[in-house]
Amino acid sequence: MNSKNLIFERSEAFNIKSIIQVQNIVYLNVESRLKTAKCPNCQRKSGSIHSYYYRKIKDLPSFGKQVCINLLTRKFYCKNNNCEKKIFSQRFNEQFKPYSRMSERLAAILLKTGLLTGGNAGARLCKLHNVSVSASTILRNIHKAPIIKPETPQVLGIDDWAYKKRHRYGTVLVDMEKHKIIELLPDREAATIQKWLQDNPGVKIVSRDRFSNYANGVRNGSPEAIQVADRFHLLQNLSESLKKLLVRHYKTYKGIIKQKDEEKLDGNITVLAPADLPRQITPSYYNRQCQMDEIKSRHANGESIRSIASLMKISREKVTNFLRLQEPPIRLSPNQFSFTKYADLIKKSIIANPRITSSKIIIELKNSGYNGGKTAVYNFIKNCVRIKPNADQEELPRQLWSPNKASLLLSKPASLLNEIENKVVNALCKSVSDIERSCLLSRQFRRMIIKRKGERLNNWVNKALKSGVKEMISFANSLLSDFDAVKNAMLLEWSNGQVEGQINKLKTVKRQLYGKASFNLLKKMLTIQ
Repeated sequence: MNSKNLIFERSEAFNIKSIIQVQNIVYLNVESRLKTAKCPNCQRKSGSIHSYYYRKIKDLPSFGKQVCINLLTRKFYCKNNNCEKKIFSQRFNEQFKPYSRMSERLAAILLKTGLLTGGNAGARLCKLHNVSVSASTILRNIHKAPIIKPETPQVLGIDDWAYKKRHRYGTVLVDMEKHKIIELLPDREAATIQKWLQDNPGVKIVSRDRFSNYANGVRNGSPEAIQVADRFHLLQNLSESLKKLLVRHYKTYKGIIKQKDEEKLDGNITVLAPADLPRQITPSYYNRQCQMDEIKSRHANGESIRSIASLMKISREKVTNFLRLQEPPIRLSPNQFSFTKYADLIKKSIIANPRITSSKIIIELKNSGYNGGKTAVYNFIKNCVRIKPNADQEELPRQLWSPNKASLLLSKPASLLNEIENKVVNALCKSVSDIERSCLLSRQFRRMIIKRKGERLNNWVNKALKSGVKEMISFANSLLSDFDAVKNAMLLEWSNGQVEGQINKLKTVKRQLYGKASFNLLKKMLTIQ
């Protein structure tokens, strides 16, 4: 087989004069065999040569060597007297674009590499394959690539994503049937969603979270589309309502947990709840107490919530929360680790060797499946295990039942809870009637979602409105404001779980770009396939 047939698909267009290797680079000296060329302006053929020049073009590597093509290119006179171009260069659009420093096949490979890995990672990957290219060149290739408008999906997923968390957000649109991102929008305003739907008619079902801008945008942009609320967010909203209820009754809740969370172990070690440890009054807790006292004093004197919020420079929601609480809101770390299932192991280790080091205890915990950090174990042993080193019986805190965790227990059926969790839930329900009614309602709501019993939603909302628990009443009112979408979530199969997965992909791509993730670049990397 002729070597030029391996290098160029149209071998009749080029002639390979020589091949030279200099260190790790192979130079191909190539000239065109075509005697005429078309003017790019008037498309008239010309064979009148003006001059010659060389184009230096990078090509795909071969046999572990970089390849560079020295292309001898002709310049021609245009024979059309009315044409603006008097002199033009010979074009090879199929192999080498005008002014390009790389072949079309190399540009296509770099585009795919950039879309998959980004600029910096793509440049490092190309270096492994003997392609010398910078990250900026790869990104410029992506910027030049055109975006093909996708077909309008019948089932559309909508969710927001963060340019910068809690500051700026955009919107991602996902084709739920094809499992791919089809569009990124620069904000999450209702008018933007409305305009996109009006420009792309034909959407039949829209899956979204409960953000009001999305609901209004879909309603105005595509009134005939069926809206489906996300089931995960519905359960999350329910959990938040239960958490507010537990915080409101925190004094009663804390006493119950302290009483029910004690558990004696055989031997010389006692495991107790964190409530048994002395509470430290931190400066932040003292400031919150003073702020709460001032708010209640002003409200008792007849000042409105709006005026109190304005004078104290806080939100009205915060003022309302302080007025309904009996003590300042607690601030618990969300990452408290439970040592419940490792308590026996710690107890046996200390009984067997009272002078055992914390490092050896950590090794034993790791061998038993513990995957937490060392600092948590050190603090656990330091603050709890060895409070009374000379006493016959030592006490260990067993578990932290924060309102955030307990709120999850209230909505789960009893069959999914262990013995201790059922005891905690039963104790809460017996002591506070609001918690008992809320627990029953939340379990019914969870069952409706899992069993897809949307026809029962109307009766459930009526029960919640008559329950007398203001947190459940507030949750029921929020369902009424988006009733059709919530009901569809319990009847149809579609949900926003797939969209959340696509947002994880978006975050991964954004991090790969190392701070160069402009909106247009991110859009092309996610929508060009």
